[in-house]
Amino acid sequence: MENDFTNPLTYSVTAADNTTKDYAVSVTPENLTHRTYIKAPNNSAGDRFGMSVAMSGDTLVVGAQYEDSDLTNIIHGNDLSTANAGADDSGAVYVYVRDGSTWTHQAYLKAPNSLTGIRFGSMVAIEGDTIVVGAPYESSDTTSIIHGSDLGPPNTGSSESGAVYVFVRNGTTWSHQAYLKAPNNDSSDWFGSTVVMSGDTVVVGAAGENGGTTTIIHGSDLSSTDDTAADSGAAYVFVRDGVTWSHQAYLKAPNNSAGIKFGRVAISGNTIASAASYETSDTTAIIHGSDLSSTNVAASFCGAVYVFVRNGTVWSHEAYLKAPNGEADDYFGTSVAIVGDTIVATANSESSDTTGIIHGSDLSSTNNGGNDYGAVYVFVRDGTTWSHQAYLKAPNPTNNDIFGNALFLVDNTFAVGVYAEDSDTTDIIQGNDLSSTNNSGNDNGAVYVYERNGSTWSHKAYLKSPNNSNSDYFNHVAIVGETIIVGADQESSDSTAIIHDNDFGADNENNASSGAVYIFQ
Repeated sequence: MENDFTNPLTYSVTAADNTTKDYAVSVTPENLTHRTYIKAPNNSAGDRFGMSVAMSGDTLVVGAQYEDSDLTNIIHGNDLSTANAGADDSGAVYVYVRDGSTWTHQAYLKAPNSLTGIRFGSMVAIEGDTIVVGAPYESSDTTSIIHGSDLGPPNTGSSESGAVYVFVRNGTTWSHQAYLKAPNNDSSDWFGSTVVMSGDTVVVGAAGENGGTTTIIHGSDLSSTDDTAADSGAAYVFVRDGVTWSHQAYLKAPNNSAGIKFGRVAISGNTIASAASYETSDTTAIIHGSDLSSTNVAASFCGAVYVFVRNGTVWSHEAYLKAPNGEADDYFGTSVAIVGDTIVATANSESSDTTGIIHGSDLSSTNNGGNDYGAVYVFVRDGTTWSHQAYLKAPNPTNNDIFGNALFLVDNTFAVGVYAEDSDTTDIIQGNDLSSTNNSGNDNGAVYVYERNGSTWSHKAYLKSPNNSNSDYFNHVAIVGETIIVGADQESSDSTAIIHDNDFGADNENNASSGAVYIFQ
């Protein structure tokens, strides 16, 4: 079976009663080591290269939302000498490919209607030969999908409405396929604040969308929507038929209310998880179906995750997930990921000082002994029923680590990024004993890797950058097969090189917050 590792290998097994179930299998290495360090060929201070990362097969995509060139074209190869600083924070995306263990820069992508401040590259997704890029501060007032690269004269009639750009590869050549906008485009919606892809389906989050509806609307006619729930958020589903994109559905929380910022999305096949980390109900129960009338507004910023499923072309709400120990200001749903029948969600301000992993839904032993430690929650589905499987904490938690601001799941392994972790170690530590770590740095960042055996989770590895430094924000993570990618968007070296070992030469701090990407295997 051929696999591009965007999702794990899936095997279909047919039982004696002719029922069929899919099983996903992924591979992760036993002992991770650092292999490669990547910088932008046109590295510049403040670009924040590595703030978004995604990978499929042997192709890596890196976003730099604060890159400043005013170019609107795609450049293939490593020569970016024509790039400039003519459009502050226009943003760029960099494509790298791997041959064996060697990485090279393949392409530099810009929005065809690039303008100052659109932050193209805030979010990136890739599957096979398709890249999807979010620019949540793009300001066109169009509500149409435009195919091809001719987007007409740029306009700014809908400030920070947001846009999503689709690029495709033929051989080694990339081109712009489509420009996606919300059918109910409005200012400050931030459409493209999240983008995810599964097959020919793209889901776009718009955390600032203001619609007051609680229903799912199919098709592109969103004329019934309104602006009665500020920053309630929405998710938009687009599908591709051949080379043509169309809008399939508009998703809202069934207990929609102002300020919940619904729209931090993840997708696996026909299931979407959409988080609203500012949701305010104090319930700790999982509710199945779309009747959420029992929820309330008693716990500000407690957070929730909503699960939607597709049957044919029709979407419905399947479940509402809450942390079993959810409280105000936990921000459950800061990050969310789904693969098959597993959802992982983080609450980066959860405050228990426990260092253990708790299986099951009884979290009565947790406390509020810390401050913004953060936690991760795992939910699993059996048929159409969801349950809480595990609660995971960092083995070395400290106050204000904000464990869980980044997340990536692949079947039985997930990685959690923690940008505010402060250890100055440069070591990779395997296993659960992190007693050698410290708090001698400041916002250095770290990544924690967990794996599941059956239904039991354990801590596998703790990753740090080989040139670890204060305020690097090492945490933006993706996993493909035996490869873990981590972006450190405030790493400050002025290098423009790809380095395939740990010898960084005269490492420096000459380009503040230029950003870097690290590859572990």
